Amino acid sequence: MNKDNLHHPEPEQPDIGPALKKHAGRHTSSLWELFTEDVDPQRQTCSTCCNCYQSVFYHKKSVQVKDHLIKCLMFTKYMMEMDEDSHPLWFNEALSDKKLKSRQSSSSVQSLSQASMKQFCLPRLKQSELKQIKDSLAMNFYITGTSFQQVEEKHLLFTFKVARPDVELPNHKILAGPALERCYEKV
Repeated sequence: MNKDNLHHPEPEQPDIGPALKKHAGRHTSSLWELFTEDVDPQRQTCSTCCNCYQSVFYHKKSVQVKDHLIKCLMFTKYMMEMDEDSHPLWFNEALSDKKLKSRQSSSSVQSLSQASMKQFCLPRLKQSELKQIKDSLAMNFYITGTSFQQVEEKHLLFTFKVARPDVELPNHKILAGPALERCYEKV
């Protein structure tokens, strides 16, 4: 306060708090949130994709991360389940480019009369085979005394998806109910 001006005190400056302070540097892209759960991944040179668990080296560049996400099947599947309005703009652009390229390449492939990729893909499992996988997994949980919640752990699901993308694992409620009854009847 100024001694000469006792009758007119100086106005106090309002505290703007940490939420309103501007941070120096570039704006962090929302791309990183879709890619990894790491803290400040843009300051690193490598992170693991939270969709397919693959390590991606990007040397602080979001371009490599964007390229990975466009090619990542798990991420693409996740995006396709969402409304198109919810997709990031870069994803929609990449999707339209991919559709255009696939149209161009499919016409050239057909003219060369190449064999179809469907010949080389894994055949879908029959319902009886899928049931057998679920029952065998359930029996493993019962024999080893493993907690039923462990069946919902993402790395276990990823392991099965790598081997067979069409495999659906039972949840802990199915392990505690119908699967337990089926296994009990077999024993």
